[in-house]
This record gives sequence, structure tokens and C-alpha cells, in this order.
Amino acid sequence: MMSAQTTIITTSQLTKHEWLFIEKPSENLYEGYRFDDKNIYTFVDYDGRAEVSAPYYLSGTPDTVFDKSKVGKNKSGKYIIVDWETRLTVDSPWEHITVIYQVLDASDNSLLLAHPKKLSQQLRLTPYFKN
Repeated sequence: MMSAQTTIITTSQLTKHEWLFIEKPSENLYEGYRFDDKNIYTFVDYDGRAEVSAPYYLSGTPDTVFDKSKVGKNKSGKYIIVDWETRLTVDSPWEHITVIYQVLDASDNSLLLAHPKKLSQQLRLTPYFKN
């Protein structure tokens, strides 16, 4: 298994910008994340904006079970733990899944995330400044 350096990130670093995925599927399509103290928002901006949100918290460990009591409490951590809600089809019931993002690098100009077990599949983000 590939190992990687983990960086500590703070809530203030996450909330300072909207974060845009560097790899875009289309020139006029913008996708990314934004954060507040308790929620992560995934957004798509293409001739209008759509967002979905989920609670998250920062952790020093890669928690595999989402702990609601930690939301908004930890101001720094090596991992972003998210409680995404999803369903397979329109008729399927909603299910909660815990997603772990390991913070590989964080600065004012970039954010690099990966799943701890899939470090080669990295999400590269940069601050989003829309014209």
C-alpha cells in the first residue's frame, strides 16, 4: 500500500475559499466544494448553480463510522469525515455513507485530498474565484 504524508488542516483554511476541482470535464463547468463550520457543500456551476450538503467534522483519525457529536467541534485534523446521503435509484431509500478524505496537502492556494486506501486517486482543488 502506498503511504503519504498527511497534513493537518483547520476549519478556517477550509472555510476561507470555495474549492474548485482542477480537473474539469468541460470548459464552462465548475465543480467543487465549499465548507462552513458544520457542512460540506458540493457544487456544480454551469448556467446556474446547484448544491448538495452534508455534515462533516475534522478528525485526527480516519473514522469509519460517522460520529454526529463531533460535527463543528474539532477545529483541526488530518481527515475530513463526511456523512453523505445517497440512493441507488430514484425509488430507492436514502442511505448514509461515511466518506473519509485524507488531507495530503493544504495551503491558501491548493487542497489535495484522497481516500486513505486509494491514495493514488487524488482530488486536487484550487480556490474558486468566479468572474
